[in-house]
Amino acid sequence: MKIINQKLQCVLAIVGGSSLVAMLLVAVSDIISRLIGYSFSGAYEVIGWLSATAIGCSLGYTQMHKGHVKIDFISGIRNEVVKSLVSFVVLLASFYLASLVGFQLIKYAFLIYKVGSLSETLMWPVYPWVFLLAFAFFTFAFSFLTELFYEVLNMVRLVKVKFSRKAELNIIPNEECGL
Repeated sequence: MKIINQKLQCVLAIVGGSSLVAMLLVAVSDIISRLIGYSFSGAYEVIGWLSATAIGCSLGYTQMHKGHVKIDFISGIRNEVVKSLVSFVVLLASFYLASLVGFQLIKYAFLIYKVGSLSETLMWPVYPWVFLLAFAFFTFAFSFLTELFYEVLNMVRLVKVKFSRKAELNIIPNEECGL
């Protein structure tokens, strides 16, 4: 599960990085073309699509490498079981939110495909970009799901350790048993 997530996020990171480079090329070529008297109509639309693609495709990769801002009060919790439980709840809520955004993007993409919505300037279909963003959000959710799986394993391990320590502490030495 972790390997699939890593490969998927790396592919999307390459797509996002390529979108960023393409966005830069479109912006620079539009600026240069304006200097020589020619304007690339639709440059703002293309830059908008490419920037949405760059951001959307980088979310899962950033999550995989723990690059997002983290609330600091969680790291201050001393009890490992409580810290793991809080982390589980946060990951579960994040998974739900990313999945919800993905499903809403799919619904929106099918809607604009059905009505034949086109961009204002270039008159190009917009739904492929929305489908790509939906896919990016589903992989973002998959990244959370992968972390949830390992967090559950960590919680089980912590609970087992905690109960085994309690069992060790509750042993009362008994002379008859040879303890």
